[in-house]
Amino acid sequence: MPVSPVLPGRTPETFQFQRLGASLNKINAESIRLQDMAATGVRIAVGSEDPAGAIKAGLMQRNVERNTALQEQLAVASSQLAAADVGLATFGDAATKARTLLQSGIGAQSSQAEKNALADEVAALRQSIILEGNRTFRGRSLFGGSNPTGSPFADLGGGKTLYTGDLGGIPGLIGDHSPIDTAVNGHAALQVLTPAESRPLSPALTLDTPLSALHGGAGVTPGELTVSLDDGLGNLASQTVDLAGARTIGDLKTRLEAAFGAGPPGLNVNVSAAGDGLSFAVNPGGDPAAAVTIADVNGGRFARDLRLVPNPAPVAPGVLEGGGLAPRVTKHTPLTALNGGAGVDVAGGLQIVQGDVTATVDLSSATTVGEALAAIKLQTEAAGVHVLADLNEDGTGIVIRGRVSGVDFSIGENGATSARDLGVSTLPASTRLDELNGGAGIPTGPLPDGPGPLVITRRDGTDVSVDLSGAETLEDVLAAINAVDPGVLTASFGAPGNGLTLADAQVPVLPAVAGPLTVAESELSVGLGLAGPSSSGPAAPGDAISGSIDHPRRTGGLPDLLSRLEAGLRAGDDVALHPLGDLLDVEQARATAVRAASGVRHQRVSQQTDRLVDEELQLREDLSMVLDADLAEVFSRITALQTAYEATLRLTAQANQLSLINFL
Repeated sequence: MPVSPVLPGRTPETFQFQRLGASLNKINAESIRLQDMAATGVRIAVGSEDPAGAIKAGLMQRNVERNTALQEQLAVASSQLAAADVGLATFGDAATKARTLLQSGIGAQSSQAEKNALADEVAALRQSIILEGNRTFRGRSLFGGSNPTGSPFADLGGGKTLYTGDLGGIPGLIGDHSPIDTAVNGHAALQVLTPAESRPLSPALTLDTPLSALHGGAGVTPGELTVSLDDGLGNLASQTVDLAGARTIGDLKTRLEAAFGAGPPGLNVNVSAAGDGLSFAVNPGGDPAAAVTIADVNGGRFARDLRLVPNPAPVAPGVLEGGGLAPRVTKHTPLTALNGGAGVDVAGGLQIVQGDVTATVDLSSATTVGEALAAIKLQTEAAGVHVLADLNEDGTGIVIRGRVSGVDFSIGENGATSARDLGVSTLPASTRLDELNGGAGIPTGPLPDGPGPLVITRRDGTDVSVDLSGAETLEDVLAAINAVDPGVLTASFGAPGNGLTLADAQVPVLPAVAGPLTVAESELSVGLGLAGPSSSGPAAPGDAISGSIDHPRRTGGLPDLLSRLEAGLRAGDDVALHPLGDLLDVEQARATAVRAASGVRHQRVSQQTDRLVDEELQLREDLSMVLDADLAEVFSRITALQTAYEATLRLTAQANQLSLINFL
């Protein structure tokens, strides 16, 4: 049955009603959305309304949140630095006050009773420094270093101040990746550790040496290299070996040798004879025409980093040795590898003296640097000697530093050469003679202005005069004495503690007249600790004079200077007080520099905070342009929709005007 077409201009009533209803629903939904915009001020309620804008808004919102978090971090850092600055100012004021007390107490201008009263003020000043050094910020110690808990400073009595903190700091960030210390450790603030003195230990390479420890800790990244062998007998071999993943020198040896198998020719890889590089040798070797060639692969640099490219000159036919790998000292470094492979004499151990307390450290069971450090820490703690023992900053040796201000500190031998082998002796061979005797020096000049030569009476009664007028260091002194009768009359380090040992192995022609080895007393011999006889009567060959040389270390910071100032005032010792003026001036200048450096960090934090605030304002402005609704436009559109809604309702009402005719 055919359907008659709908004539143009004529719309069925049902369809007309549907269209009018849909239009009303659409206007109503849009009105609700605009009303929500007006109420919340947000233009995009769901991402589908504006996908591009929603993505932009999300990125900007994350940047705002990151910015806010960084501002919070910087606010904490700024507060920490401000609190530290208060402490540093207190320390500076204490140094100024100490200088004033020194001026008042030195010389005959003050009686002993007045000096004692001034000493009481100095003691109170030192106590105030300890209290300020133990200040906390948000429950964390300001001057304890990286240790957040506990009090880093303690009064041990008798003018002694102990620092238990470390050399770390409280890390913070400027921006996303720029670190900054937000506090000052106690040593930086007050110089409460003895100087960090150590000698490079030059460890030899071993098969257990990590590749990451080479070149002073910079390490090497293992990759491919090509090794070509010619045993000189017509047998040739070349292998490209991927060494990625190798961790130690031993790993390199294992993989490279396995690549060539039993040969011929085979390959032997070992540590070089000098102990500072690798040795590649053809196996079997010996033929004059044998050769080893090493090359990097595809622009790599592993062989170059191992100092094998360019190929060094062969040390023998078929033997190529590199060098210069300079491994870093680590806690796993064997003691036998130190000093170029000469090792450490651990039989004697160390003698560490702090004030009137001595710790004798037994190192006989230590096999690695880490075990030696652990033994030092445990045994000094048990003896009541407070030290900081660790690797030095550049990884070339170890340091042992005293933690107590107000006392002398020294590290010496306990009968062997352990302290010098470990590079920690406070009396190394390089010690200058003008540094000894409390800084006054030991005179070495000729008579009449100087003490003259060192006069030694040997066992047969003959006198030897050793001219030391040209000596500048203890090493020069030893060399001059040992040149008199090499191997017989000997001078060396090794006395218990810190000092020299003089021995005479001479066998007199007439044993009955043999006497003790004797050094004539003079300002020179007394300064070197060698004055007097080796015994009170005839002695056997090998008897020695063992003396000590007083060359201690002190922390040298404000707590130490205050302790010396208090002791000098109570003793009325102007000689001890005179040097303190210059030392206090130096300490005050150092403290000012530390405070200035802290101020610079505080300024950087403030500047970064200002930049972040400006950045946040810009981000929020940009975010507002993307996300916020234009209320004037919203209200205008709401008004327009209300008009359209009313018009649609009128049309709907007209369309729905029914009469009785519609029902007939």
